[in-house]
Formats: sequence, structure tokens, C-alpha cells
Amino acid sequence: MLPRLRCGALVALSAFAGATGGSAQEPAQDPPSAVSDSVRIGCSGGNTGLGLGNTITRDGQLAAYRKPLRDAATHTPLRRDSAAAAGVFAALERLRFRAFRFSEIGNMTCYIELIDGEGKHEVNWVMGQAPPELAPALAALRRAFGDDRRMWP
Repeated sequence: MLPRLRCGALVALSAFAGATGGSAQEPAQDPPSAVSDSVRIGCSGGNTGLGLGNTITRDGQLAAYRKPLRDAATHTPLRRDSAAAAGVFAALERLRFRAFRFSEIGNMTCYIELIDGEGKHEVNWVMGQAPPELAPALAALRRAFGDDRRMWP
């Protein structure tokens, strides 16, 4: 079994504090505390084990992350978009994401992880084979991140 990306906790809001209107900033290392009400989406594996993806918080902080195998993740704040965040969280709630169970691991594995007041829930799939039930959530995430998507479907 190939190593899976396990960033553990997502970055704290303080890592995003300076993010505004699409301005790029230097990558930040993961701080020790976690954000509740966050979604992480990405893919990892392949020959290098590299993981790339995005995070969005309920209050609208969008970021990109890069997680090399055996190294800490770095996060790059992208922008703030409260409406996009509301759409992502609403799509996850409509499909009852927390109750959805699916886990397939492959050479390249993609995932959506929700962290909220109820804890953490993750769904994994082989790249290119997302469960059809996730289509509305993936569409909301694509709308939220647009051209800032990092290696996920």
C-alpha cells in the first residue's frame, strides 16, 4: 500500500490572516492548531508520493497546499470567498457527506476531508473514479477554486 497523505489537522485561520482578494503570498508551514469547519480536497501518490490540493474554511478562506512525501505541508493563501464556501458546505450537507462511506486507494488517490464540530470524515477514491454521489460537491469545489485547483478532478 502506498503512503497516503495525512496532513492531520488543517491550517489555523491565522495562516490565512493576510489573504485578500487573490493576492499570492509565501507558503506557510502548518501551525499546530486546527481549523474547525474546513474542507480539504486533493490527490496524492504516484512515483513521488506528492500530495497537492486545496482547503476552504466555512468563513471563506481558500488556500492551496503542497505535501511532499515525508515532509510537512506548505499552504499558500489564495483569497477569501464567503459565497463559494457557503456553496461547498451546502453541497456537502445536501449529500449527507458525513454519512457517506467510500474508500478506495490506488497509485493516485484523491480525497475530500471534512473537519467540523462533529470531527473529521474523509472519502477516498482512485484518481479519475470519483463516486458519482460526490458530483454536486466536486462541482461546488470546482466553482470555488476555478483556476486555482491543485491536481484534483
